[in-house]
Amino acid sequence: MPHHITSFRNPRIEALRALRLRKNRQRDRRFLVQGSRIVGFTPGGDGVASVTLAAAGGLLSLGSPMLGAAICLVTAFSFYMERSLGIPLIGLVLPKRASQNVISPPSSARIQDGITAILCSGYDLPRPNPVNQTLVRISNGWLTVDRLAFWGGMVLVFLATMLRLAAADGAFTDILQFIASIVLLCALAVQADRAIAGRPEPDASGLRPCEAVLAAIDEADEDAPLNARVPVAVCFFGAESVSAKGSSAWFSTHQVGTPQKRPLVVNYTPGDGKGAELTSREGDLATLRMNGAAELETEVKYSEVKLSRLTSGAVARRHGLDAVTVVDNNDDAIDLGLDLIDSTFDEKTR
Repeated sequence: MPHHITSFRNPRIEALRALRLRKNRQRDRRFLVQGSRIVGFTPGGDGVASVTLAAAGGLLSLGSPMLGAAICLVTAFSFYMERSLGIPLIGLVLPKRASQNVISPPSSARIQDGITAILCSGYDLPRPNPVNQTLVRISNGWLTVDRLAFWGGMVLVFLATMLRLAAADGAFTDILQFIASIVLLCALAVQADRAIAGRPEPDASGLRPCEAVLAAIDEADEDAPLNARVPVAVCFFGAESVSAKGSSAWFSTHQVGTPQKRPLVVNYTPGDGKGAELTSREGDLATLRMNGAAELETEVKYSEVKLSRLTSGAVARRHGLDAVTVVDNNDDAIDLGLDLIDSTFDEKTR
């Protein structure tokens, strides 16, 4: 079916620039392009540091319950803020790596005015985590490494330290702390593996969601006459592997649209190729409800999935925009995103 959208600049050029930036290990300034921004992020987030500090707090509580409880509380709070809201605390003092946002159009004024939709995707994608994937599969999405580390490790260690602080030492407290310590050690191994591996090497799979955006633009440009196109911005966000850090930095510093006219954000993220899917909720420790296609109207068949990580779509939703995340880059997924943009444009022009 025909779709009527257009982008302000050639998105293929932007994608190639993004790919060059990913391959550039020295972060040479000559690769910076207009409309782009460097984003600093800690590979793997603050997972290793948080889990290590929580385990250390538990050990310190054996001799100094007050100090151990304070360390455990601060660590758990920092870990929750990083994983659920993308706000680093411990991560502020950790070494950082550079990533980049590539935005078209680059002018903030044009982002505010006349944009009906934002087609976006993230790169610097999180490295596949077999342990986490297994936990999600066997628990039907209820259990993840981060949830296990937080609730089964950090919270239990804090509870054990508080019991020691209240002079409630005994077999129950010892068993509680032993279980929490085992959980934290297991989580530490997984988090360390994630941090050491860092982000994956730039290859075709790393830019697969970006290719979905480009395919959507190409399909729409072929169908629509020039005088009937809907203005759409194209954004490629970096640091997607750390609570969508790139999009968080961008949406926090840009006013998108006006209170009377807010654009729809259509985000693409990798999938397993089974068909068109939309995320119903996103996030790990705290989940965020996404807009559904039923609210926006589409004729493409799709299924809903829960995603145990934040994407750029969830970040846009958190900032008050209507946002959907389309999983995968097959033809049905591309048509689904374009249909949602068309229905939004039709509704706003009635």
